[in-house]
Amino acid sequence: PLDAGVAAWLLRGGIRRVVVGHKPSGDCAAVLSASHTGVEIVSADTCYADPRAADRRGASVSHVLFRGGSLEEMQTEVFGTLATGARHRALLPVLRRPSPAPWRSLLQCLAAAAGARREEEPDPLVGRRLPDGRWVKARVLPAEGQAEARYLCCSGSGRRVEHSYLGAGECRRLMGEV
Repeated sequence: PLDAGVAAWLLRGGIRRVVVGHKPSGDCAAVLSASHTGVEIVSADTCYADPRAADRRGASVSHVLFRGGSLEEMQTEVFGTLATGARHRALLPVLRRPSPAPWRSLLQCLAAAAGARREEEPDPLVGRRLPDGRWVKARVLPAEGQAEARYLCCSGSGRRVEHSYLGAGECRRLMGEV
């Protein structure tokens, strides 16, 4: 929720992630990054992904996967295929709570020194709102011949949604992070 009061209530109850369905989100999951309020929201309902298709989903497939050995280390991964056939994938940041135990970081350092698998970098853009009101909805993987991923950005009102594609640099520039 963008409502700070609702987010504070959830956080007081220990809730850092909410996953919902039955709220159509287009042809991929809709994410509200925890960077806004501390609560990550994922809505994954593609029942109206492609209104031109007989089944209203068309080519779209949306997956939400939770990775990690514990609730403290769990990470959300959203991936699949858009109605256009383009593939998308983003790994969201871990919703870590501050660790009261200093040995935790020591163990992580020892594991890294021993050659443990390096964690994949989370995507810092998916689920964030651009200053012009568009939401960064998905990281679209490069098609053959493309050098880098693009970001699907959406804005709309009611059932009318406008889509645009931006590079990572343009998203960061708009957010004032460059």
